[in-house]
Amino acid sequence: MQRKRKIGIGEVSKYKTWLNAHRGQKAIKELANVFEITDEGAIDQYLGVKIKRRDDGSIKMYSCT
Repeated sequence: MQRKRKIGIGEVSKYKTWLNAHRGQKAIKELANVFEITDEGAIDQYLGVKIKRRDDGSIKMYSCT
C-alpha cells in the first residue's frame, strides 16, 4: 500500500487554484469547438459591474457609476 504524502494548507490552496484554472481552460476549449469566442474587453466594463476578488476568496460586485 502506498503511503499518502502530507501537505500543508498552502499547498492545497495552490493545487485548487491550478485545478480550477485547468478546468476553466478545458471548458473554454470545449466551448470554442462549438462557438466563436471573442475578447470583448474587461468583463466589468462589458457588464457595467465592477468585480473585485478579495484576499479571502470572496467576490465583491458593485456598480461602475
